Amino acid sequence: MTDFRKRSRIWLEYGDESLLGKGGYELLKGIRDFGSLKKSVEKSGLSYRYAWNYIRKLENVLGSKVVESFRGGKEKGGMRLTPLGESLLREYERTTNLISRIIEEESELSSLGHFSARNRLKGRVRKVERGDVCSRVEIEISVPARVVSLISTEALNELGIAEGDDVLAVIKATEILISRT
Repeated sequence: MTDFRKRSRIWLEYGDESLLGKGGYELLKGIRDFGSLKKSVEKSGLSYRYAWNYIRKLENVLGSKVVESFRGGKEKGGMRLTPLGESLLREYERTTNLISRIIEEESELSSLGHFSARNRLKGRVRKVERGDVCSRVEIEISVPARVVSLISTEALNELGIAEGDDVLAVIKATEILISRT
């Protein structure tokens, strides 16, 4: 049973409403890329009517425009995303990228085998020094001692680590990895 692969399905919700999944993402991305609903539905394989209904549903749920149409002469009209539509795309991309990285990192860690107890240290973040590229995170572990890890600022932001947070430090031969507990 080792020939399986991990996959995930991501969708954004607003309140109790399902908002944006892979199909909706592809539709909005096509509008952004092609500047046209018609070209977007041709690429995605959705019907034009379904796409319009989907966009209307998004706008009704959110209470704001996701796309704007503009007219022009022959071949000059089109459609573009509003700032809200752009932010939906960015959030979907950010979330799917984060989940993909977590799955990859988890696979990499599990391929190393089991960790001994001395490789994992629970602790609390005592100090964060944020840099442009690299940030310093000081962790006080349960046994009165501190561990310091240098991580990318991107990782710091994605993990949402702040002083006072409980974290798990995983020590490899050359580095200390941090995860939320």
